[in-house]
Amino acid sequence: MIFLTQLTPQMWQAVWVSTYETVYISFASTLLAVVVGLPFGVLTFLTGKGEILAEFTSQSDAKYHH
Repeated sequence: MIFLTQLTPQMWQAVWVSTYETVYISFASTLLAVVVGLPFGVLTFLTGKGEILAEFTSQSDAKYHH
């Protein structure tokens, strides 16, 4: 308990700011991952073998192989 009594109001302020910054950057990075990763994942899935856009990608690949 000695630790808690040694924390000054300025130190508590620093702890609060650091905690806020950590939570903020965690949410920001999660949002960025969803915004970038979700469309990429959906596109990757839809262009996979046997999926809706697979035929489209096969035709475009055929142009380059001839």
